[in-house]
Parts: sequence; structure tokens; C-alpha cells
Amino acid sequence: LKQLFSGERIDVFGGLHWAPASSRWSFALERDGNDYSLEPFGNRLDVDWPVNLGAAYAADWFAVRLGWLRGNQLMFSIYLANDLSNSAPKALDPPPTPVAESTNVPAPTGAERVNNLNLPINNQAIDEALKRQNILLLRAETAVLGWQLNVWVTQGPYRDADILTDRVARTLSMLAQKDVAMFQIITVAGGLERSRVKIDRNSVTRIAAYGAPLGKGAAQAAPAPVDIGPVPEDPVLSDGPLDFNWFMGPRYRQSLGDPDESYRASLFWQVGVDWQWSAYLSTSIRAEAELIGNLDEIERESDSVLPRVRSDIAEYNRQGANGLRRMELNYVRPINTALTWRVSVGIFEEMYGGAAGEILYRPTGQDWAVGTTLNAVRQRDFDQRLGFRDYQVTTGHLTLYKQFQTLGLHTQASVGCYLARDCGGTIVAARVFNSGASFGVFATKTDVSSEEFGEGSFDKGFFVSIPFDSFLPMSTRSRASFSFRPLTRDGGQKVRGGSPLYR
Repeated sequence: LKQLFSGERIDVFGGLHWAPASSRWSFALERDGNDYSLEPFGNRLDVDWPVNLGAAYAADWFAVRLGWLRGNQLMFSIYLANDLSNSAPKALDPPPTPVAESTNVPAPTGAERVNNLNLPINNQAIDEALKRQNILLLRAETAVLGWQLNVWVTQGPYRDADILTDRVARTLSMLAQKDVAMFQIITVAGGLERSRVKIDRNSVTRIAAYGAPLGKGAAQAAPAPVDIGPVPEDPVLSDGPLDFNWFMGPRYRQSLGDPDESYRASLFWQVGVDWQWSAYLSTSIRAEAELIGNLDEIERESDSVLPRVRSDIAEYNRQGANGLRRMELNYVRPINTALTWRVSVGIFEEMYGGAAGEILYRPTGQDWAVGTTLNAVRQRDFDQRLGFRDYQVTTGHLTLYKQFQTLGLHTQASVGCYLARDCGGTIVAARVFNSGASFGVFATKTDVSSEEFGEGSFDKGFFVSIPFDSFLPMSTRSRASFSFRPLTRDGGQKVRGGSPLYR
């Protein structure tokens, strides 16, 4: 506040914006009181006239803008818009299993229940129908004296859990033995249960008859507590659980906001391997080779007096353009349905490797969670092979996660110590839309003064994440994520210590 009206000169600024309700046109007039001769980094702009004029035309999916700025510059822009909640039609997705006409399935009683336990499950037909939809059936068994059918499935490419529930429930309603009246659909990741949903068979046929999706739309659909043990293999299913996955493809990395060069980027070719050794133990490996880019041309030196924990990014890009980005072992073990712990060792990211641990408390059905992490890491060599430098540090944080569902707001607040041995707190807030896209901001303030931190004063930025599912003609859980950090500095920097539990 002490900086308000503290200069030698002050000026008046303001404007008018007219947007008639019955028109797609809008108009703007403003007086700009800024003195552009004082802009930093030599960005001086001439002002022939301190009045700016603008006009815009906005339709449902595009808009055009025209402006006359500072009396000497013409501005024109056009943008296209799309509602991401209306995802692209999935023309390349396999069709769901058709549902038979509604038939009321009564709950078996007496001797019928005993007999139902011995009825064979049509595993092979269910397995083939789900495989056609890119869903893997891991196990199937009857329960509650044959009245209920439990199936364990992978999530497949479907980002929305309701779509997965819809497809599996339709398949079961068509192919399960006729005396089954209730389905319990159990989603599995890495050999461990992630969720259980019960749905009444009559609801499936009744809702499908109206052409409506299932999932949350079924009145009888309800979450159930998960089993914390590993999912046993089904001897009838020959394929068993998936335990190995490899992939390759392009990866794009960018740097925004460098005052010397506002935008730098590189395109890499990435190869990755994920190996699930057991329900608890997994390996993740990532390697990259640069195809083209200029990230290695970053020349701006940090003026921080802190240890160089992040600001050597240019040297990592120069010497390690082709290198090993990750080679870690993760052991994840639930204690109960709310409490889970993790231990990780290996190379965690391009700059650090070591050992890490995490404990997460996340009650079922609640919109909050609490987690704590501890990381003992050492800085990697610039060439990003298997060597390490001398700098080592122990970091740790206590984090509160809170979701405000009605606002679509996901927040995090953490306190602890960072890579440069500074201590403080970080706040993250993200608006998550129905489409799955999110936009968020973050800021970190530690016990390091603005002078010690250097240019930028403290760490902050924003990020955007957009699911490819909104654009592609087939279902996918892949996303495009971008982050903007004005400067890469050493204060308030966290390390990626293994696979985080909260996600």
C-alpha cells in the first residue's frame, strides 16, 4: 500500500464499455494514463494519443475484435470457442452391449438362493463382450447366495467413471445368469480395488429403455467400501490381470516468461515402461531424446543467493537433452479403506533421485484428505544418466486437500521445507469443469526474503490441463497439461518424490 500514489506524477485513466443486450456488437472507449517510456526491459512504446478505441463482434463460437491503440497502432484479433463439456462424438468407440427389454427380476428366496450359488457364471461371454469395449474383466463371482454378481474390471480408456459403469452394467444385464438381480462393479488399478458401485439389474433395463446413460443416473447405484486386499486371479479367465505396459510417443516441453526470450520449447521422443510386479509393487521408467528445440539456449542467470536447486535448468537442457527422466520403484499399501502408505526409491525426475515416503488419509465419500511426505534426495548430474552431484537434502510437507464440489474448486495447502532448505507454505487452487478441464494457480512463500530469493520475489504461476477426450473421436484418459512460471528460481521448490497417492 505504501507504493500507492508514491510517484512524482499521477494520471487519470478509465473507460466506457457499451454492449447492448439485443446485439452481438460491443464498443469500448478508454483513456490510458500509463507512461510507456518507463516500461521495463526496454519495451518503450510511443503514445501519440492517450485514447484507445475498440469494437467487437461475438457469435456463439467465434469473435472478432478491432482496436486503435495509442493513436498509432491497429489491433485485430479473432478467436474460436468450443464448449468442452460437449465432448466430440465417439464415432471410433466400440458400441456398448445392447440391453434386452425390461424384465422384472425378483430376488430369489429360500432354496432358490442355495441353487443360485452353483449356477455357472457366463465368464467367457462377459469377458469377450467387455474386451470388445477395451475393458478387461479380471474376476467374476456370485455373492449374497447367488442374488448378486460381483465383477472386477479395469477402467480402460474411459475418463468418466459413469461411462465405465454404463458399459459394464449393460453387458452384465444382457449376459449374466437370469436369476441375478444386483450387480456390483469393482474398478481395479494395479491389482488393488479403487471403487465399488452397486446397481440394480431392473434399473439397467429400465433406464436403457429411455436411451439414458447409467452411472449416477440409476437411483439404486450406490458406492460401497472397497476391499483393501489384492484382487485374486480368476482361474476361468485365461488372460489374467495386466501387469506390463510400454509406450512411446512425442512429448512437448516449454518455458514461458523468460524476459530474454518470452517463449522457448523443445520436442522430445519419449519411451516409457510401467511394470506391475504385484498388487503393491510397481516400476516406472521414462527416457527421452530431443528432436528439435531451444530450451538449451536459456542464458539468464539466477541472482539468488540460495543453493542452485532449480535454476541450473539450462545446463540440464544442454547436457541432458537425451537422457533418463525416471526410473523408480513404488510400493503402495493400504492400511484400511481410508489410510494408505507409499515408499519410493530411484530416479524421480530430471534433477533428483533418492528415497521418499508418503502417508495419505482420505475418508471414503469425503471431500477432504490429509497427507504427509518425506523425501531424502540428491541432485543428479547434468547429463541425466545414472550419476549424482554432491548436493543432497531432506524435504517434507504436510498437505490438506479440500474439494468445494458446488464451486468445482479443488484446493491444496501445504507447509514444510523445500529443496533449498527454506521452509514455508504453498497454496494451490484449481477450477475443475464438468468437461474434466482444469485451470489453476499456485503460490509459495517461505522464510527466504525477496532479496535472497532474487528476481520474482517468490514462486508463483498458473497451469491448465485439458483432456484429449473432449476433442478426439475415441475415448482416452490422456491429457494435455501446460504450466506457466514467470521464472525458474530456487526458493520454494518441491521435488517429485515418487508416484503421488492423492491422484
